[in-house]
Amino acid sequence: MALAAARIDVSLSDRFALVRVDGYVSGPTEAELAPALDRAASCPRIAVVFSEASLINSAGTAVLLDLLLRLRESGHEVRVAHPAAHFRRAFRITGLALEVPVFESVEAATADW
Repeated sequence: MALAAARIDVSLSDRFALVRVDGYVSGPTEAELAPALDRAASCPRIAVVFSEASLINSAGTAVLLDLLLRLRESGHEVRVAHPAAHFRRAFRITGLALEVPVFESVEAATADW
């Protein structure tokens, strides 16, 4: 059974941008994720929020980290939220959480914004 490609949605507010990801994130997802993050970059604060059903492989993690680091280096405050504890743990193991704060929910990620 093939995994569903990620669906990515961007919503902008006066305080921050939310980039919602639902589905399977892999290397080819960069084609959709990069323009979504470019759109979100109109806000100084960006939260990438994964759904409970989202999956990410090592190539997807590398793509995500690369794109998020570029945003951070351009002066954006970037955070990630994933409701599944095993994904947050994987983000810590892969080093993503050393570079970008990882939270369990969108509410936790944006609470002080």
